[in-house]
Amino acid sequence: MLAGLLLAGCSKKEVEAPDVPVTDAGSYIAAAQSVTDLGFRWILQKGCLSQLDSGQNVMISPLSLYADLAMAMNGAEGDTLAEALEVMEAEDLSQMSAISLYGGLKTVKISNSIWINETYGALDPDFVSRIHSFRAEACSRAFNEKTCQEINQWVEKSTDGMIKELLKELDPGEVMHLLNAVCFEGTWNVPYEDYAIDEDAVFTNYDGVEQKITGLNSWDDGRYFDLLGADCLVKDYADDGLAFVAMLPPEGTSPVELLEQVDGQKFAEALRTAYSPDSLISMIPEFKFDCTIDAGQDMQDLGMKSAFGKAEFTKILKSGDALAISAITQKTHIELDRKGTKAAAVTDIVLTEGAMEEEERDIKEVILDRPFAFAIVDLESGMPLFLGIVQTMGE
Repeated sequence: MLAGLLLAGCSKKEVEAPDVPVTDAGSYIAAAQSVTDLGFRWILQKGCLSQLDSGQNVMISPLSLYADLAMAMNGAEGDTLAEALEVMEAEDLSQMSAISLYGGLKTVKISNSIWINETYGALDPDFVSRIHSFRAEACSRAFNEKTCQEINQWVEKSTDGMIKELLKELDPGEVMHLLNAVCFEGTWNVPYEDYAIDEDAVFTNYDGVEQKITGLNSWDDGRYFDLLGADCLVKDYADDGLAFVAMLPPEGTSPVELLEQVDGQKFAEALRTAYSPDSLISMIPEFKFDCTIDAGQDMQDLGMKSAFGKAEFTKILKSGDALAISAITQKTHIELDRKGTKAAAVTDIVLTEGAMEEEERDIKEVILDRPFAFAIVDLESGMPLFLGIVQTMGE
């Protein structure tokens, strides 16, 4: 996986980077717990809560944000790197960068690219070597309307058309955009037959209003676990050991109130207890939505402050000029229906010049007919590729 990187797929000159081992563990597992924990902390920050408080749906990709930040931090030092290591719960840069080793799956596509304003020169060759395992395309361009269109085309291609536009325009004063895209498309391991599809099901939304939905009913397919009193459903996809995990909070409790009590470790531990009860009745609504989150302020609130001020991104450009993060934006898209699930995320980091009993039957129900939380999870590590909350139906 580490061999043959060309960090210049769309650049004017190709620069071949040598093999550089990312971590002694040689596995993304070294970073998976940190990704999970970051996701559960991030979804409770202002960028997400402001939308949830107004009744909107939210979905984030902890994997995409973590990978994009890890790539950027390979060019940082001093307090900028130290704060990132703390927020991202990594012992060192190599453990953080181990997330770049996640991939090679049939249903998941991960892409990285770096778009450099040609006015500011070239990347530092050492930085190129350090981010070898991210397999990023590096593109040196004038920051104009044409390059903006080219970036949007890269985003559309990297998300299989699910996210068609990231940028409205490019600021000529920006130094670079670091992009990560995660694209997932999985079919259910056990398909939904026609008789299991209810076109007249009802979902009670955030405001208590009943909405007509299409419900996908299952009997004895999937697994169940309890998470702090929430009824949770694990519904497997056909490939790669991935699953849809729904978390239905207790009556009278919102998904936000549930997630306020959950961290990455609690989620992973609860997920490992999932089992097949004697009877499991479930309903998942078909749904589809897009989401845009300003993650920059959220990361500052979590403790990554110097990266946005007197930053020490001095190891990215060949010139050694110091850079700072001016914005972090993530766009996501999800479609869940009777066939399976399609989801995509793109994260954009903008850098500028800076400053039980045998007789008893165990019967469970998970009927998602009111607001719920969900995740698309790598079952081996418990790491969520996507994490979200559904409060209403309709695009």
